Amino acid sequence: MMNLFKLSFIFLLFVSCTVTNSGLFSQSSTSESFNSEDLRSKTKRLSNKIGACNVLMIGTIAMHIDERYQNELLNPIDFSGERVRDLYQFGSGRSATDRRAYNSSFNDYNALYKEMPYQIRRFRDLCNYATQEELVALTDHKSPAVRCYAFWALLEEHYPGSKEILINHLNDNEIVKTFDDEDVYQHKVGDYFLKLMTNGTPAHFTKKLSDEEYEEIMQSIIADESNALSSKEEYLIKLPATEDSRTALKKFIQLTNSGKALVRLAEFQDERDLALIKKFFRESEGDNYYALQAARNFPDPSFTENLLGIHSNELTKRNNVKEIDLLILYQALVQIDDPAIKEALESGLKVKKRPIREAHAKYIWLALQKFPESSFIDIKSKINIDAKRRRAVLRYIEY
Repeated sequence: MMNLFKLSFIFLLFVSCTVTNSGLFSQSSTSESFNSEDLRSKTKRLSNKIGACNVLMIGTIAMHIDERYQNELLNPIDFSGERVRDLYQFGSGRSATDRRAYNSSFNDYNALYKEMPYQIRRFRDLCNYATQEELVALTDHKSPAVRCYAFWALLEEHYPGSKEILINHLNDNEIVKTFDDEDVYQHKVGDYFLKLMTNGTPAHFTKKLSDEEYEEIMQSIIADESNALSSKEEYLIKLPATEDSRTALKKFIQLTNSGKALVRLAEFQDERDLALIKKFFRESEGDNYYALQAARNFPDPSFTENLLGIHSNELTKRNNVKEIDLLILYQALVQIDDPAIKEALESGLKVKKRPIREAHAKYIWLALQKFPESSFIDIKSKINIDAKRRRAVLRYIEY
């Protein structure tokens, strides 16, 4: 009777170890029936705090804070005291007077900078406490930052089901924000999952896709006409010029209105794409950058009216001139042989306000330097540009 009692006790102890969330066996494998309702209270608490901030912390400072926190887990960092100050020596020192066009305001930058150590600590605590089952469940959390951090944690453990989780999120188009020492950036969650499995940063020494697996994933993304990831765009614009890649590019543009993909499509110089490029001119709403680049890559006479309309608007500007637009505009214009374009070039050299007239002149000169076979080459001799300014503007000849 006693032996039977002992056997029963041992059996119950074994069952207890296999089903408990924190037990040895639950750490080594995941259960298909596990879901977010089974999360332990501490895991829920950590993930909810991460979701409340909802930003991924990356970059040099984040890396050093993470490394130091892991090294000092037995003696946690005093985030309010002197010891944390030296962690910030790696920062850029962004100030309220910086002239660079940042994505985030200086106040938002300061708030995220102060929040960074806490968010990193929450992530690391989640990595150390949550089971693989919990992390897998959290890859479907309502917060995009929690989904990305949970996947990051699984990759650090080289979780064998990582590729399947990635595939399940390739159409996850919700935006996740990252903060990298000085500014905020936005990514689609599916893009970030793929980034974590293909790049060395921000997650070092994590499980990565092999070259063959990466190609397999990208081919499946291209085959999915509903997929709108930026990773798909980047892959498509690097493909060799074939009819298949042209077709895939055009479908992606029609789905996402991607300017980068349009610029690549224009390089094919296929008359079947003229209408799509003209559509970008009509819908640019003052931001002509990608439409102009497409016209430069495919200088078709049917774009003349669009280009001259933009040029006419540039002539009326007295401030806020986008020099990059002028650079591309004139390179598109000089490739089309039309008397109206010659008049436009000459009018650019007659703008009344001197700084703006000089901007027009140097980019007309650069365009004629880049495309010397142009029928407007005689205009080049009318432009008085000294050697110093010529050298300066020639730096952009390959742009």
